[in-house]
Amino acid sequence: MITFIHTADTHFGMENYGKIDPKTGIHSRLLDFEKAFSFCIDTALEKNVDFFLFCGDAYKTTNPTPTQQKLLLNCFLRLYKANIPVVIIIGKS
Repeated sequence: MITFIHTADTHFGMENYGKIDPKTGIHSRLLDFEKAFSFCIDTALEKNVDFFLFCGDAYKTTNPTPTQQKLLLNCFLRLYKANIPVVIIIGKS
């Protein structure tokens, strides 16, 4: 049996509402997206899945900020360190 986690359309950078978090200096909506995505990562680690499937639209725009890139990469690095392969299918711009 093969197990995996599938997620898509995280749209890091969608900052419609919220405010700048005074502790981190990061927009609260971006932190919300990171928290939700981290939940998926936590579940993958807890279940020791065979792979993690990420389908498209990681960012809101084609030019994500360094902060947006760093937050997403840190999530993916947790899977890498646990030897869980990540399969990425890019979105359409």
